[in-house]
Amino acid sequence: MSQVSSPGNAVHRPKKKQPPDNALRRLLRGRHNSIRYRFITRPREWLEYALFRITGGTWIDYYTKRLDRAAARSKEDLGRQEYVVQGEEHFAIIKANGLKPNDRFLDYGCGILRVGIHVIRYLEPKHYTGVEISKDRLARGREMAAQHGVADDRYQTLIVHDCHLKELGDQQFDFIWAWSVVNHMPNRDVQDMLAAMRKHLAPGGQFIFMFNDGGRSGRIGIKDFLVPRATMQKWCEDAGFAFSLLPDVIQDTYRLARLTIPSRG
Repeated sequence: MSQVSSPGNAVHRPKKKQPPDNALRRLLRGRHNSIRYRFITRPREWLEYALFRITGGTWIDYYTKRLDRAAARSKEDLGRQEYVVQGEEHFAIIKANGLKPNDRFLDYGCGILRVGIHVIRYLEPKHYTGVEISKDRLARGREMAAQHGVADDRYQTLIVHDCHLKELGDQQFDFIWAWSVVNHMPNRDVQDMLAAMRKHLAPGGQFIFMFNDGGRSGRIGIKDFLVPRATMQKWCEDAGFAFSLLPDVIQDTYRLARLTIPSRG
């Protein structure tokens, strides 16, 4: 199985030419990607998030607004071939892990349907459900899916407003997928989601998700959360799942976990 180099769903653009590196620039940059991010972007993000919290907003409120802005900026970019190619890479992982055409599939954090267009074509009609917090990303995804020949009546999408998944009702799924979602969720939200997801996994089904095992609990920047494997395993088992790790297909400290329902007896 080929490695996937980028865990996120960002649209890839040609990199701008960077000025020559030197000791001073490295000192000013610190452990961050750029001097600009350290001294301008990062403080602005934390200030915005603080204002959300002060006014009673949640992490999901903040992150939803952030994703909506990203969808607006990427309107033209979604038509590029990268939209399809990156989804194909993820779809290859899904198929390699046993997805069947008659499976009921839940795409948790489906975003712009980058993976969805491939899964929808592969599955029987109406066997794909995508859930997303950003209505603008989802609208952009449905638009792009139509442009790639995916009919609206072959799948369903839902906007969810928290981690309790009430919008899913009593639906159960044979295959649940979450790519670059859990690693952008605070600890309490992850635990709430796992507890809610347990009833939506059908007997014999599997839930595969990516998380960032940095060997410690912590946070990188505003939106990337680290959870050690042992901690993640405990949360999953406390929610009623059996936990295992898939062979590495992602670089750095990202891991793919597989959850199943434990057999009785």
